[in-house]
Amino acid sequence: MIAHRKAGGVVVLISNAPRPAASVMAQLDHLGLSREAYDRVVTSGDINLELAAARAGESYFLVGPEVKDAHLLEQLANPRARRAEDAGFILCTGPERDEVETVADYEERLQAWAALRLVMICANPDRVVLRGQRLIPCAGALADRYAALGGQVVMAGKPYAPIYAAAVAQAMQLKPGLSRGQIVAIGDGMVTDAEGAHAQGLALAFIRGGIHGADFADDAAAEAVLKARFAGIHLASVLAQLA
Repeated sequence: MIAHRKAGGVVVLISNAPRPAASVMAQLDHLGLSREAYDRVVTSGDINLELAAARAGESYFLVGPEVKDAHLLEQLANPRARRAEDAGFILCTGPERDEVETVADYEERLQAWAALRLVMICANPDRVVLRGQRLIPCAGALADRYAALGGQVVMAGKPYAPIYAAAVAQAMQLKPGLSRGQIVAIGDGMVTDAEGAHAQGLALAFIRGGIHGADFADDAAAEAVLKARFAGIHLASVLAQLA
């Protein structure tokens, strides 16, 4: 990505992290990713703030790790309700203890919230995240179950249009004259990255060694699945990993 930027290209990172861009950039610093590798970051947390702002005056009930999500919560203008019964909507950022909890642990609570007919804003549409060698459940998995129980869900990040519109706008601001046909989306998730790129008509570079690493023996196998699942997808490449 550094070489791409030095050659005149721009890099906008899209993250389903339910935190504002500044917080994610600090995390990337901690992980050792140089800021030379990208120009801007657009997060699900940023989009979530816009969705919550559209519900001005309504209180929210948090489903998620309060301390971990402090950077998001401190920017919300909406008042917080301590009980779902008193809230105008649910803000779901993920399981409170994602290392040990599963969606099944939330079944009774999800049923109760659905009975209250509360809208759930899902701040992170990812269903799982690869942490080390483990797949950890994310907010998207809770939102899927909530929707299956009849609850109304509004998604903030990938694969939904608002986060792509924001990212494309950032890229075009950085590089005037840039067209959508010159943009390549890179990612490793079928239901987020691949589906999002396809829905937005963007070319996709798919990293098969990510969260679906155990599913594909080689690049050809991943390409066959992508083309069968997403008719007409513009597949720029399949990569074992991002160099």
